Amino acid sequence: MKKITLLILLVALTFACSSDETGEGSQKVTQQELPGQNPIKQALHSLDVWQTADLSTVFTRFIEESQSFTFSKPFFVNSLEERSLEAYRFALGVSNNKLQVICLGVDEDNEVINSVFRVGTPNTGAINIHEVDMQQNTTYDISTIARPDVREHILQIKDALTYLNDWKDTLNNMSSLEEKVSYDGNRIKYFTLDKDAMDFLVNRNNVTAIELVFGLNPEGKMTTVFFGKNGKNVIFDTNAVNFALDFTNPCPNDCDGIRVD
Repeated sequence: MKKITLLILLVALTFACSSDETGEGSQKVTQQELPGQNPIKQALHSLDVWQTADLSTVFTRFIEESQSFTFSKPFFVNSLEERSLEAYRFALGVSNNKLQVICLGVDEDNEVINSVFRVGTPNTGAINIHEVDMQQNTTYDISTIARPDVREHILQIKDALTYLNDWKDTLNNMSSLEEKVSYDGNRIKYFTLDKDAMDFLVNRNNVTAIELVFGLNPEGKMTTVFFGKNGKNVIFDTNAVNFALDFTNPCPNDCDGIRVD
């Protein structure tokens, strides 16, 4: 009995020493956990994982489920009241081989505003490309928009549909995917959107949530497309706003960095 007890103790001690030396066991740092770090830095760790992630694994779910990401209207409404907010950064991360989209608010010095931080909720039922009615194909009159910094981000629905269809075609043939998510061999880190453009979309009376969908722009590069939803899961319905937002600035090539205190 004493031999059995001693053996158990030796095994336990060996495991404990192994964990301390290798970083395994309870101290192992995973994609979800960075001991001692705040939630923002936890999420930023997934951005590093994205840079070397296997694309075919990460985007498999997008082919099967037409995945998108939902951000609540109250998140944007409340964050727009933050006086130091200059822009939103939608950063790409990977956790457990799943793509994440992390929205970070930054000030004029490109420092992250701790109160403006949200991980998008994955959604697999919002994209119904084949059910868009003719009303959604009407051209949105951008001349009615007073602010030039908002007008430049308006994407017509018919063009948005082209973006989405071209991205779907890309995912069905992943041989060129690396090139499409990169500029000059460097994977896209994040997309920057002017706060005024988001303000214009989120404050439409018939918008209850914002859906972020990926598309392929005329340059042949992955881009973000933002749609306003009207109390329903889907992004295209007769009561939804008849425009989308795009023309975000990707990093690379437009990089200001993200700094966290």
